[in-house]
Amino acid sequence: KDFQNVLQFLFLLVDRNLKFGQKFTDEVPPIFKGLCYPFNISKTALSAVGSLHTWPPLLASLIWLMELLEYHEEERHRE
Repeated sequence: KDFQNVLQFLFLLVDRNLKFGQKFTDEVPPIFKGLCYPFNISKTALSAVGSLHTWPPLLASLIWLMELLEYHEEERHRE
């Protein structure tokens, strides 16, 4: 649940108009795809966040999302 809350918070920083329903695992992959994330996020990985084989790619997606937000913030300050 913590991972879900963090990811929702970061997504809302990207787009405040995002609405989340009850099927978080169904909503996340298309959002990442829409942001041009270079890797696939599977529903299975999102439902087993704490497992040893899914955590590293999910952590990488959080880092990527943070870097995207930092980039947009820097661009906003340049204007």
